[in-house]
Amino acid sequence: MSSSSPSSCCSVPRHRDTLLLSTSAFLVAFYVLHLSGVALPAWVAATAQGVFDIINVMWWGMLIGVLAVGALGHIPQHVIVRIIGQPHRISSVARATLGGVVFDLCNHGVIMIAMQLYKRGASLGQTMAFLIATPWNSLSLAIVLAALVGWTWMLIFTALSALIAFISGIIFDSLENKGYLPKNPYAQDTTSDSHSALSPPPRQPPGQPPHEPIAWLGYAMRESAPVMRWLFLGIVLAALLRGTISDDQFATWFAPTLSGLMLTIAAATIIEVCSEGTTPIAADIMHRSHAPGNGFAFLMSGTSTDISEIVILKQTTTSWAISLMLPIVTLPQIILCAIILNQWS
Repeated sequence: MSSSSPSSCCSVPRHRDTLLLSTSAFLVAFYVLHLSGVALPAWVAATAQGVFDIINVMWWGMLIGVLAVGALGHIPQHVIVRIIGQPHRISSVARATLGGVVFDLCNHGVIMIAMQLYKRGASLGQTMAFLIATPWNSLSLAIVLAALVGWTWMLIFTALSALIAFISGIIFDSLENKGYLPKNPYAQDTTSDSHSALSPPPRQPPGQPPHEPIAWLGYAMRESAPVMRWLFLGIVLAALLRGTISDDQFATWFAPTLSGLMLTIAAATIIEVCSEGTTPIAADIMHRSHAPGNGFAFLMSGTSTDISEIVILKQTTTSWAISLMLPIVTLPQIILCAIILNQWS
């Protein structure tokens, strides 16, 4: 990738990864502080306790996630991209949703792939279904989420996010077909292409994973670093929330009520954290406020209301109508699912 290429929160830094190093140092320091038994100010002790508790719950999920990333490196990305099918078909929206679920990218990384799909002639429905389904539904994060909230809730969250992505894709395709949203100007340019209109976007290959165990583990750790840097930041933020906001305050602010849900969505909009970082925060909201719907809303709203995604959508499609329809179409579905989850639990 050339130096002029746009950077991403999920790209591997060329030099020292300051975020990864600083969050790692914070977590190690506070974990050791908790074990030391030294008398600490109340908020520091509570933060250290939070780091200790979260790490002890998540470590095995993160380990399996690293190994999963290494294994997925043997599967060419174009194999996944090709499954999304031809534009303007319900089955193709379903396939794009499935492709998004299995793709291992965060909300800031997937936007570039989704926009390349659009430029290759994908319909708005396929593009949006892929974009909405992907961010935290990767294998590695699904395992981490299962460690934090349990396998049942992880599967429920995954199924609902896929459903929202599919319904949104159908809506966008319908709006495009009826002329309410601009049609993809790139679609006609791909009809005479000797390659598939949805052939994989050009990208810099990360290199084939080595087969030797030690070298392969190093590869898996390097490829996982872009995920871990944001996951660690999420743990830091979740621990700081535990240290600075009491359980009673937390339960009141993010309660399983309509006002608590709206505050959760507002927090997800304001807190510009990559989707990996939202996972531990969402789990904390779910457990401390006894509000699984709010946890789900925090995960999904970060994608739907992300300012950078909305701006990139506008730049690629040249349409504010398309980009602003992302939150308009998805947020009502997220709110409805969240209310049902809160009531059901």
